[in-house]
Amino acid sequence: MIRENKSIGELAAEIEAAFSRLRRAQLPAGLEPLRYLAPPSGLAARVVLQYKDGRKIKRTADAGYWDPQGCEAIVSFELEEDESDETSEHAANGDSNDSGVENELRDLILALDAAERDVRFVGFVGLKAFRDQFLVGCGLSWAADAEARHYTMAKAINSGLILRTSVPNPNRPDFPTTAVKVNREHPNVKEILRGADADRVVFKPVRIRGRSLSSTVIEERR
Repeated sequence: MIRENKSIGELAAEIEAAFSRLRRAQLPAGLEPLRYLAPPSGLAARVVLQYKDGRKIKRTADAGYWDPQGCEAIVSFELEEDESDETSEHAANGDSNDSGVENELRDLILALDAAERDVRFVGFVGLKAFRDQFLVGCGLSWAADAEARHYTMAKAINSGLILRTSVPNPNRPDFPTTAVKVNREHPNVKEILRGADADRVVFKPVRIRGRSLSSTVIEERR
């Protein structure tokens, strides 16, 4: 059942994430052949949802426009954007040192949640700009290391915590920009964001020595 208010772009991104999970998913014997559709190492699935006559469905359109009888899904595999094969393989298989990775994933989700509300990102959050600029600027110790950023981002995408999609690039139409967004329907993401909201609700006033700020402001207006 497709939830209400989901866009075609979001639906395509979720299908792409599902393809990436096929590589390591536990499948019943009858569904094992689906594993042949898993993206090879270093590649990512790209899904285009369109009408059978070739007309594309706008990515901003409601997902209700998707009708399996009158539509088709075009699936292709493309190189991961700026991701090394080794990093992608580690993230997909859960290899390497996972010490502290859960905390890093939580940091990443909260940072992307903040980026989606940041006025510097208009309409979408670009993957590279977020990972290599915004995330570094958050002051997280692990994010200062480029390899850690790549690994954590790949792990978040492959586990479905973050959705990746493509948006048109007006300057280079043949090379769309890769965008990322928080998968707010994922149960782990819901738990992370719930905890962050609870922390923000707890307001702890700090006592400042001297006169009240309101008095100072009123005096300066005279």
